[in-house]
Amino acid sequence: MPRPDADLGAAQRGRRLLRFYLVKPSQYDADGTVWRFRWGVVPNNTLTVLAGLAADWAARRAEVDLQTVLWEELLDGVVSPVVIASLRERAAADGATLLIGVAGVQTGQYARARDLALQCRVAGVAVACGGFHITSHAPSRDFLAAHGVTVVIGEAETTLAALLDDHLSGQLQAEYRVSGGLRARTGLGTIAVPDIETAPLPALDARYLRRFFNPTLSTVDTARGCPFACSYCAVKNVMGRTVRGRDPARVVDWVRQAYDAHGCAACSWSTTTPTAARTGRRCSPAWRRCAPPAATCRS
Repeated sequence: MPRPDADLGAAQRGRRLLRFYLVKPSQYDADGTVWRFRWGVVPNNTLTVLAGLAADWAARRAEVDLQTVLWEELLDGVVSPVVIASLRERAAADGATLLIGVAGVQTGQYARARDLALQCRVAGVAVACGGFHITSHAPSRDFLAAHGVTVVIGEAETTLAALLDDHLSGQLQAEYRVSGGLRARTGLGTIAVPDIETAPLPALDARYLRRFFNPTLSTVDTARGCPFACSYCAVKNVMGRTVRGRDPARVVDWVRQAYDAHGCAACSWSTTTPTAARTGRRCSPAWRRCAPPAATCRS
């Protein structure tokens, strides 16, 4: 199976090239083996959301060419020290500025994400790390930051553009967190969260979709936050208890474009329990235009 970055080109004369790897870490088995499977089941929404935010950033930077690579370790292979060295060497040969983003880190994946980030730093590669575990567990953040890993706290809508700008200017910071937007209650206090009503929607990648059993299945998050305070759940502390939704009309257009451009006749949309029925009613016209129409809801 070719690597996800097999078709990348070199920088064009007179232009800046940013090569941005978005890596979803796998996790370790009991014997220390990194999990890997032939096919996936559901595409990772964090990767496609970040790809959409990065594309929006690049569209407003006329002098920059962006190459975004979605790399899910579970499917695309382990990002080993040998692979990291090859990423660094190829970027240098192509005249590209390299950045690794270890994205969507859950608690079960933290050990693998930590090792991957530290291996990047040993190789002299800039790396940023974010996700539910990074946001909610201060000791993990402190450890990574102490070893030169940039940590991203919270959602990326208001931080990714600054992070990419800083990296291109050689001024990558140790920490990025949401500072503007809305104030939302959590189970512990309040946090700043972005307003996602008009935020960029996920960017689908044809190669990435083909790594799944159903290559016509896409994902989109239509709302974030949860008003409930369940003791076992991290959503209230990471995304807040204020429910925020995307503009349903824009979601409808996105679903239609996903079908037209990628043949995505099935869409798994993640939302919050209080808004699931309302979002489904307002978005249902898009699925009726698909053939065959299919939708699942995860709340």
